[in-house]
Amino acid sequence: MGSSCSSGRKARLIKISKCQPGRFYSFNQVAFDKALAHLSKNAFAFWCLCAKNADGFMLNISKRTVTNSCGFSERTYARAFDELLHKGYITSSSEGHYIFFEGGFID
Repeated sequence: MGSSCSSGRKARLIKISKCQPGRFYSFNQVAFDKALAHLSKNAFAFWCLCAKNADGFMLNISKRTVTNSCGFSERTYARAFDELLHKGYITSSSEGHYIFFEGGFID
């Protein structure tokens, strides 16, 4: 896969897929512990930004949203997104959007 950073994109649409559907601002404890243990602190902050949303929620996330919410630079945003992508927490969908998996989908 190429870099997730594209100068032409303003935002990424990410569908949230929770371990316990219907739960909002609640994390699955196993998923939380796994993310905490396996992600860098910046990728974990990005994970939290996504995981706090309800299952099925379509999160329209931009660099500005993440940089403002997490205190990231644009480069840190790109590295954190790429880490979530490569570690199986985010994948691209057939519609050209992304899906965030709270528990990841790669062990």
